[in-house]
Amino acid sequence: MSNAAALDRAREHARHQGVEDRVVFLTGDGYDLPVPDGYFTAALAFESTPQLDLDRFFIELTRVLASGGRLVIETPCLNSPDNGQPDPAIEAFVQMLGGGSLHTVETYRGHARKHGLTPMTIEDITTGVSPSFHRLADVLSSDRAEIARHYGVDKADVLIANFKVLGKCTRNRRFHHDLRQRRPFIPRSASRQ
Repeated sequence: MSNAAALDRAREHARHQGVEDRVVFLTGDGYDLPVPDGYFTAALAFESTPQLDLDRFFIELTRVLASGGRLVIETPCLNSPDNGQPDPAIEAFVQMLGGGSLHTVETYRGHARKHGLTPMTIEDITTGVSPSFHRLADVLSSDRAEIARHYGVDKADVLIANFKVLGKCTRNRRFHHDLRQRRPFIPRSASRQ
């Protein structure tokens, strides 16, 4: 689906839900969003941070968050450093997403603090997310011929295999987190100085 089609679909869904006056859907450079400072009361980054420069990401999202605004990041990340022993299934997932790197939970906390955000909660959601990977592997398997036609048999098989493995994440292979941050409230008089 193209960005334009996805935006149209999102706007239609917002209209259907009666919230079109409270949400904004737009495209733009994630490091230079086309909105003024303090524009958003909430921002969501979903499955995108492994491909991003975290400093630039946090600088821009801190800029566009209003005083007291909240940032929620749902992302694959690691509980702790892998001590040089990356999990092959998780590495394959990152490569499938186009490369980048998985960061630790502490790396996200550090970036949030560095850029003036207050880390609030961090929840490991691997157990809740893993079944969706398994279901996605089933859907991809049923569409394997079409995927192979577009991307080749090898890539189709790797894609399906990766999601099957991720669908079986265990306690020691937890890597999906929901990280919530808040921009501190700044009194209006202080923000004008």
